[in-house]
Amino acid sequence: MKKPLPSGVSFTWKSTICALTQRVNRVKDDLSFEEVLQVAQAKEEHAGLTPAEWLRLASLMYGAWARAYKQDDPYLLPLAAIPGPAMFMSTSQAAQLFLTRHFSKGRDTAPATDLWLGMTRQSDCREDIFLEFRDLLTTTIAKERYPEDAWQHEAVFGTFAHWYLACRDAVDAQVEGVLHRHHERLADPVAELEWPAISRYQH
Repeated sequence: MKKPLPSGVSFTWKSTICALTQRVNRVKDDLSFEEVLQVAQAKEEHAGLTPAEWLRLASLMYGAWARAYKQDDPYLLPLAAIPGPAMFMSTSQAAQLFLTRHFSKGRDTAPATDLWLGMTRQSDCREDIFLEFRDLLTTTIAKERYPEDAWQHEAVFGTFAHWYLACRDAVDAQVEGVLHRHHERLADPVAELEWPAISRYQH
C-alpha cells in the first residue's frame, strides 16, 4: 500500500471544513497531505493524535490533494472518514462510499451484490474474492458505531484492496459513469439513480 510520495508536490490543508476533533484542528493547518500520510502510515500516536485520527485526517485530505494536483487517484487509502460538505472524493473513495452504503445495516444487499459481482466478472476475477470482502465488510459495519470505521480494520481494507486492484478498470468505469450521470441530472428534481445519489462533492 505504501507508495513513494511525488517530489515537489505539497498541498497544505487550510480549510476548516473537516473538523474531526479540536486536536486535529490544531495540527492539520501546519501539515501537507504528504506529511499527514507519512504519519498515518507509521501507525503510531503523534502530536496527541491516535493512529486512527491520523488515518481519518489523511482520508479527508486526500481527495482535495489529488484533485488539486491532478494526480489521478495515485493512492489507495481507507475511507476512514466520510467527507464533509463540499469535499472532493477520488474515484477509489467514491467506490468505498458506495460499498459502505450498499452493505450497511438494514439494507437488502442482494441487488448490490449482483451489481458488484457483475464488475468482478467483467474483470475476469474470481467471484469469491469479492464475496469474501463483502462478508467481512457487512459483518464489520454491523459491529461498528460508525460505518466508515469498518475501513480501518486491516482485514476489511486488505480484502477490498485485493479485489479492487484486480477489478479496478471495471469498477472505476462504473463509479465514474454513475457520478457523471448524477451531475448531468442534478437539475432534474425527480431524477433517481439505481445507486445511492452521491456526488463527487459531498453536500
